Amino acid sequence: MQQILNADIVDIAPYDQGFVYTERKQLENGSCKVSFFSYDCDTGISAPITKRTYAELKFGANGNQIADGLGKSGEFIFSEHARFFNNLVVTLDREGKFSIFSPKGSLLQQTELSYQGSPVCCPVAYEKTLWCVVPERNAIINYSIEEERVLLRIGGSNQSAFSYPTSLSLILGKIYICNRDSGKIRTVQVENDTYAVADYREFDEPVYKYFRIYNREYVLLESGVYEL
Repeated sequence: MQQILNADIVDIAPYDQGFVYTERKQLENGSCKVSFFSYDCDTGISAPITKRTYAELKFGANGNQIADGLGKSGEFIFSEHARFFNNLVVTLDREGKFSIFSPKGSLLQQTELSYQGSPVCCPVAYEKTLWCVVPERNAIINYSIEEERVLLRIGGSNQSAFSYPTSLSLILGKIYICNRDSGKIRTVQVENDTYAVADYREFDEPVYKYFRIYNREYVLLESGVYEL
Protein backbone atom coordinates (compact mmCIF):
# COMPACT_ATOMS: atom_id res chain seq x y z
CA MET A 1 0.00 0.00 0.00
CA GLN A 2 1.45 3.34 -1.09
CA GLN A 3 0.28 6.81 -0.15
CA ILE A 4 -0.14 9.02 -3.20
CA LEU A 5 -1.89 12.04 -1.66
CA ASN A 6 -1.47 13.59 1.77
CA ALA A 7 -4.12 16.30 1.91
CA ASP A 8 -7.49 17.24 3.42
CA ILE A 9 -9.71 15.63 0.76
CA VAL A 10 -13.38 16.62 0.87
CA ASP A 11 -14.44 14.88 -2.35
CA ILE A 12 -12.95 12.31 -4.70
CA ALA A 13 -14.45 10.74 -7.83
CA PRO A 14 -12.96 8.35 -10.41
CA TYR A 15 -13.10 8.87 -14.17
CA ASP A 16 -11.63 6.97 -17.14
CA GLN A 17 -7.95 7.86 -16.71
CA GLY A 18 -7.76 8.63 -13.02
CA PHE A 19 -9.71 10.60 -10.47
CA VAL A 20 -10.61 14.15 -9.53
CA TYR A 21 -10.53 15.46 -5.99
CA THR A 22 -11.26 18.57 -3.97
CA GLU A 23 -8.65 19.71 -1.49
CA ARG A 24 -9.40 22.00 1.46
CA LYS A 25 -6.76 24.25 3.03
CA GLN A 26 -7.04 26.41 6.12
CA LEU A 27 -5.84 29.97 5.53
CA GLU A 28 -4.13 32.21 8.07
CA ASN A 29 -7.22 34.42 8.38
CA GLY A 30 -9.27 31.40 9.49
CA SER A 31 -11.16 30.90 6.24
CA CYS A 32 -10.95 27.82 4.02
CA LYS A 33 -9.80 27.60 0.42
CA VAL A 34 -11.10 24.83 -1.82
CA SER A 35 -9.11 23.77 -4.90
CA PHE A 36 -9.80 21.22 -7.65
CA PHE A 37 -7.32 18.67 -8.99
CA SER A 38 -7.09 15.68 -11.31
CA TYR A 39 -4.80 12.70 -10.82
CA ASP A 40 -3.58 10.68 -13.80
CA CYS A 41 -3.11 7.04 -12.82
CA ASP A 42 -0.66 6.31 -15.64
CA THR A 43 1.73 9.19 -14.94
CA GLY A 44 1.10 9.55 -11.21
CA ILE A 45 0.82 13.32 -11.72
CA SER A 46 -1.67 15.54 -9.90
CA ALA A 47 -2.60 18.81 -11.62
CA PRO A 48 -4.93 21.73 -10.78
CA ILE A 49 -8.10 22.01 -12.87
CA THR A 50 -10.99 24.46 -13.16
CA LYS A 51 -14.37 24.03 -11.52
CA ARG A 52 -15.85 23.47 -14.99
CA THR A 53 -13.44 20.64 -15.81
CA TYR A 54 -13.98 19.13 -12.37
CA ALA A 55 -17.77 19.02 -12.86
CA GLU A 56 -17.44 17.51 -16.36
CA LEU A 57 -15.05 14.79 -15.22
CA LYS A 58 -17.15 14.00 -12.16
CA PHE A 59 -20.67 14.06 -13.63
CA GLY A 60 -20.10 13.64 -17.38
CA ALA A 61 -20.46 15.79 -20.49
CA ASN A 62 -23.26 17.92 -19.00
CA GLY A 63 -21.57 18.18 -15.63
CA ASN A 64 -21.72 21.94 -15.43
CA GLN A 65 -25.50 21.99 -15.89
CA ILE A 66 -25.80 19.34 -13.19
CA ALA A 67 -23.51 21.30 -10.86
CA ASP A 68 -25.63 24.44 -11.40
CA GLY A 69 -28.82 22.46 -10.79
CA LEU A 70 -27.48 21.35 -7.41
CA GLY A 71 -27.07 24.95 -6.24
CA LYS A 72 -24.62 27.81 -6.30
CA SER A 73 -22.95 27.22 -2.92
CA GLY A 74 -20.75 24.26 -3.80
CA GLU A 75 -23.33 21.53 -3.20
CA PHE A 76 -21.95 19.68 -6.24
CA ILE A 77 -18.77 18.97 -4.30
CA PHE A 78 -20.62 16.95 -1.66
CA SER A 79 -23.02 15.20 -4.04
CA GLU A 80 -22.44 11.64 -5.23
CA HIS A 81 -23.98 10.54 -8.51
CA ALA A 82 -25.05 7.46 -10.45
CA ARG A 83 -25.87 7.07 -14.14
CA PHE A 84 -28.59 4.71 -15.39
CA PHE A 85 -28.70 2.76 -18.68
CA ASN A 86 -30.97 5.46 -20.16
CA ASN A 87 -28.39 8.13 -19.22
CA LEU A 88 -30.52 9.64 -16.47
CA VAL A 89 -28.25 10.94 -13.72
CA VAL A 90 -29.26 10.86 -10.06
CA THR A 91 -27.40 12.62 -7.24
CA LEU A 92 -27.52 12.43 -3.46
CA ASP A 93 -25.75 14.77 -1.06
CA ARG A 94 -24.85 14.15 2.59
CA GLU A 95 -28.17 15.57 3.78
CA GLY A 96 -30.21 13.24 1.57
CA LYS A 97 -31.19 15.76 -1.13
CA PHE A 98 -32.16 13.54 -4.07
CA SER A 99 -32.00 14.99 -7.61
CA ILE A 100 -32.76 13.48 -11.02
CA PHE A 101 -31.29 14.98 -14.20
CA SER A 102 -32.08 14.35 -17.86
CA PRO A 103 -29.38 13.05 -20.27
CA LYS A 104 -28.89 16.70 -21.29
CA GLY A 105 -28.35 17.82 -17.70
CA SER A 106 -31.74 19.42 -17.01
CA LEU A 107 -33.09 19.07 -13.47
CA LEU A 108 -36.23 16.90 -13.61
CA GLN A 109 -36.97 16.27 -9.95
CA GLN A 110 -35.62 17.16 -6.52
CA THR A 111 -36.74 15.78 -3.19
CA GLU A 112 -35.43 14.41 0.12
CA LEU A 113 -34.54 10.75 0.50
CA SER A 114 -34.27 9.25 3.97
CA TYR A 115 -34.58 5.90 5.69
CA GLN A 116 -35.99 5.67 9.20
CA GLY A 117 -35.50 9.43 9.51
CA SER A 118 -31.81 9.37 8.51
CA PRO A 119 -30.24 10.75 5.30
CA VAL A 120 -29.42 8.36 2.47
CA CYS A 121 -26.28 8.98 0.39
CA CYS A 122 -23.78 7.61 -2.16
CA PRO A 123 -26.04 6.08 -4.86
CA VAL A 124 -24.90 3.30 -7.18
CA ALA A 125 -27.08 2.22 -10.11
CA TYR A 126 -27.95 -1.46 -10.31
CA GLU A 127 -30.38 -2.53 -13.04
CA LYS A 128 -33.39 -0.23 -12.42
CA THR A 129 -32.64 0.43 -8.76
CA LEU A 130 -30.18 2.24 -6.53
CA TRP A 131 -27.95 0.86 -3.81
CA CYS A 132 -27.18 3.51 -1.17
CA VAL A 133 -25.68 3.80 2.30
CA VAL A 134 -27.48 5.02 5.42
CA PRO A 135 -24.56 5.91 7.73
CA GLU A 136 -26.60 6.75 10.82
CA ARG A 137 -28.48 3.44 10.62
CA ASN A 138 -25.41 1.23 9.90
CA ALA A 139 -27.20 -0.06 6.83
CA ILE A 140 -27.28 -0.14 3.05
CA ILE A 141 -30.55 -0.12 1.10
CA ASN A 142 -31.82 -1.00 -2.35
CA TYR A 143 -34.21 1.71 -3.55
CA SER A 144 -36.61 1.70 -6.50
CA ILE A 145 -37.08 5.08 -8.17
CA GLU A 146 -40.12 3.83 -10.12
CA GLU A 147 -41.87 2.52 -7.01
CA GLU A 148 -40.44 5.20 -4.69
CA ARG A 149 -39.75 2.72 -1.93
CA VAL A 150 -37.00 0.68 -0.29
CA LEU A 151 -36.94 -2.86 -1.64
CA LEU A 152 -34.27 -4.30 0.64
CA ARG A 153 -32.18 -3.36 3.64
CA ILE A 154 -28.95 -5.05 4.75
CA GLY A 155 -27.59 -4.28 8.18
CA GLY A 156 -29.21 -1.99 10.73
CA SER A 157 -28.67 -0.24 14.03
CA ASN A 158 -28.83 -3.46 16.05
CA GLN A 159 -26.73 -5.53 13.65
CA SER A 160 -22.96 -5.78 13.21
CA ALA A 161 -22.76 -5.99 9.40
CA PHE A 162 -21.70 -2.34 9.00
CA SER A 163 -20.20 0.35 11.19
CA TYR A 164 -21.11 3.82 9.94
CA PRO A 165 -20.90 3.00 6.20
CA THR A 166 -19.82 6.09 4.27
CA SER A 167 -19.76 4.94 0.64
CA LEU A 168 -20.13 1.97 -1.66
CA SER A 169 -19.03 0.93 -5.12
CA LEU A 170 -20.33 -1.81 -7.41
CA ILE A 171 -17.75 -3.95 -9.21
CA LEU A 172 -18.60 -7.14 -11.11
CA GLY A 173 -21.80 -7.88 -9.22
CA LYS A 174 -20.30 -7.19 -5.81
CA ILE A 175 -20.79 -4.13 -3.60
CA TYR A 176 -17.79 -2.80 -1.66
CA ILE A 177 -18.84 -0.84 1.44
CA CYS A 178 -16.46 1.46 3.32
CA ASN A 179 -17.05 1.59 7.09
CA ARG A 180 -15.70 4.61 8.93
CA ASP A 181 -15.82 3.33 12.49
CA SER A 182 -14.40 -0.17 11.93
CA GLY A 183 -11.86 0.77 9.25
CA LYS A 184 -13.16 -2.12 7.14
CA ILE A 185 -14.19 -2.53 3.53
CA ARG A 186 -16.90 -5.18 3.47
CA THR A 187 -18.54 -6.79 0.45
CA VAL A 188 -22.07 -7.88 -0.42
CA GLN A 189 -22.71 -10.27 -3.32
CA VAL A 190 -25.75 -8.91 -5.19
CA GLU A 191 -25.45 -10.48 -8.64
CA ASN A 192 -26.84 -13.86 -7.56
CA ASP A 193 -29.18 -12.44 -4.90
CA THR A 194 -27.20 -14.14 -2.14
CA TYR A 195 -26.43 -10.90 -0.25
CA ALA A 196 -23.66 -12.61 1.70
CA VAL A 197 -21.56 -10.12 3.71
CA ALA A 198 -17.79 -10.64 3.94
CA ASP A 199 -14.62 -8.73 4.86
CA TYR A 200 -12.41 -7.46 2.03
CA ARG A 201 -9.79 -5.14 3.58
CA GLU A 202 -9.15 -3.67 7.03
CA PHE A 203 -7.18 -0.56 7.96
CA ASP A 204 -5.94 1.00 11.19
CA GLU A 205 -7.89 4.19 10.55
CA PRO A 206 -11.27 5.27 9.11
CA VAL A 207 -11.87 4.37 5.47
CA TYR A 208 -14.16 6.61 3.46
CA LYS A 209 -14.02 5.52 -0.17
CA TYR A 210 -12.83 2.65 -2.37
CA PHE A 211 -12.69 2.48 -6.16
CA ARG A 212 -10.84 0.84 -9.03
CA ILE A 213 -9.36 2.26 -12.22
CA TYR A 214 -8.29 -0.42 -14.68
CA ASN A 215 -6.85 -3.03 -12.29
CA ARG A 216 -5.61 -0.51 -9.75
CA GLU A 217 -7.29 -0.12 -6.38
CA TYR A 218 -7.53 3.13 -4.44
CA VAL A 219 -8.81 4.07 -1.00
CA LEU A 220 -9.48 7.35 0.77
CA LEU A 221 -8.41 7.00 4.41
CA GLU A 222 -8.32 9.54 7.21
CA SER A 223 -4.63 10.19 6.43
CA GLY A 224 -4.94 10.55 2.65
CA VAL A 225 -5.31 8.61 -0.61
CA TYR A 226 -3.53 5.29 -1.12
CA GLU A 227 -3.00 2.85 -3.96
CA LEU A 228 -3.37 -0.71 -2.72
